Amino acid sequence: MPLRLLRYLVVLFSRVGTCLAQLPDTYKTVDRVTWVVGNIDKVRPAWEAMGLSDIVEYPNIQLTGQFRGKPVTSYG
Repeated sequence: MPLRLLRYLVVLFSRVGTCLAQLPDTYKTVDRVTWVVGNIDKVRPAWEAMGLSDIVEYPNIQLTGQFRGKPVTSYG
């Protein structure tokens, strides 16, 4: 029984250091969140209910890139 208690205490005290760690300032603010959805009209009410504001819709977006070394274009 004492060995089990000792193991428990070692684990407990090793975790204390991780609880005291601080996030760098870079991660304390959010500049923007980007979601790509199929139908913004379905998700907008939920976003607004969560308190999100300044929701911007960008219709007819053209994305270009590469897939397996070949150029591709996607329209949203």
